[in-house]
Amino acid sequence: MPLSRMTPSKKRSPRHIWLFVRAIILASVESALFTLLPYRFTARRLGYCVDIETANAALQTQTLTASQLEMAKDMRWAINAAAYWAPFNIWCVPRALTAQTLLGSKVPWIVFIGFEPNKPVFDTPAKHAWMVCGSICVTGHREAATFQPIAGYLEGPTAQSESSYRQPSE
Repeated sequence: MPLSRMTPSKKRSPRHIWLFVRAIILASVESALFTLLPYRFTARRLGYCVDIETANAALQTQTLTASQLEMAKDMRWAINAAAYWAPFNIWCVPRALTAQTLLGSKVPWIVFIGFEPNKPVFDTPAKHAWMVCGSICVTGHREAATFQPIAGYLEGPTAQSESSYRQPSE
């Protein structure tokens, strides 16, 4: 991505700069937790685990207002800028957790987990997580097209309105 698109420039408002600062700090913390803790703790924080049909149905029913769409686009910029400027690699799951925390319940979101088709599961690049808010892919949007989603994580209010959901097993 060109440096001009990632730089918190004079064109960005103070609100955008503050969002960037919060994103880089939170992404750093999320990366450390993701590296140090077993995945079962991360899975609990992602939300309610549902099968892919339920996640896709929830995605189809998501309607976002103009302000929610703008918030999702701003979040995408902040997290991509934070990942670009961080002195270490911020993986896909910490990016999704950062977006989830910063968006909170203001914007409905779904985190998808997928595997690359025709690749062994144990290969490092074969797994991916990405967050979608309505029609906006907030995190992992470049890589998401090459992965086959197998599960989704929904936020609390969205998940409770669905007929079938389950907590991740330990």
